[in-house]
Amino acid sequence: MYNFSSVSKHRNLLLGIAAFWVAWFHSYDVDFSAVKALGFLNIGSLLECLKLIGNSGVDIFLFLSGIGLYFSFSNNPDVPSFYRRRFLRIIPTSFVVAFTITILSPIKSIWHFLARITFIDYFIIKSDSNPFWYISAIILLYLLFPLFYKLIEKFKIWGAAVIVVVSVIIFVLLYFVDYDYLYQIEMLLARIPVFVAGILIAPLVKKGYEISNVKALIVCLSGILYFPLLFILMGALPGNLRFAKHYLYCPLAVFVVFIITFICSHVKLSFLTKPFEFLGLYSLEFYLIHPMLYIYMSDKIGFFKEHQIFYAITAMAVSLLLAIILKYVIKKITDVTGITKSGNSAEAGSGARK
Repeated sequence: MYNFSSVSKHRNLLLGIAAFWVAWFHSYDVDFSAVKALGFLNIGSLLECLKLIGNSGVDIFLFLSGIGLYFSFSNNPDVPSFYRRRFLRIIPTSFVVAFTITILSPIKSIWHFLARITFIDYFIIKSDSNPFWYISAIILLYLLFPLFYKLIEKFKIWGAAVIVVVSVIIFVLLYFVDYDYLYQIEMLLARIPVFVAGILIAPLVKKGYEISNVKALIVCLSGILYFPLLFILMGALPGNLRFAKHYLYCPLAVFVVFIITFICSHVKLSFLTKPFEFLGLYSLEFYLIHPMLYIYMSDKIGFFKEHQIFYAITAMAVSLLLAIILKYVIKKITDVTGITKSGNSAEAGSGARK
């Protein structure tokens, strides 16, 4: 039998895999298809394809966030307390990283500086690149979550459908009214379905709902078949709607979570899972630091331009080290000031456009 509580049990593993996948996606300079040693059975090309859709790691984070927020709110439905717990999880860490990066970057104006460190720039300043768009998006989703929760608790799948339909309507309206703004915030709009999917499935995870191994295997097989279908569907999108591919990542994220937890429920692979579980403990910090560090190392250290794979590995290793230090410092500060944090690292942020 497959038990849905496996999603909660293997949460850190899923967070670590998602963080690694996005960091892999950010490794733009590495072309695995060009590595001769990976030419056997086109392994390099397969790895490159997986890297190209690595931004779907964001969807895994959002799916897990929906589940985690449901657990938190259903256990204590006091809205002010919920907001306090959630914002204390991400704001201190995100502020430190955003403040540091913004100070080290050319500052256009005091207004841009304030908008960046308060994470409102994603919504009010048009830009092709916003390194902290995810933090802006997750803050909005936190604010909306009590409403989402009540709709889904009362109307179940129909409540979820209403939320998704409203987000799609906004998407369509912006397409005709302000295409440039849509291109900027579609990263949020197209991820609302997977966030809602997390809320919808959360009761099954919390109650430990079970299905037979046969049904679970059918779901896993469907997920495997969805991978090539995903590329076909992305290729079929019109040029001016290529960014709408993010909608297609919703089922991919759900399938990946299901497949990984199903395998881990039946096979012991500690030597493979432990590193990702460790990374999952620092996924928020790692996720915020890695894109910025990767770009900095590429610009400042010429040696890495000739050794791309070594460059990618080094960037990940240094990012993890800095993530560990950052989490330790933030914890010490919150302990000294009497501020307590709760929750896991499901609310990780992302740097580049996804």
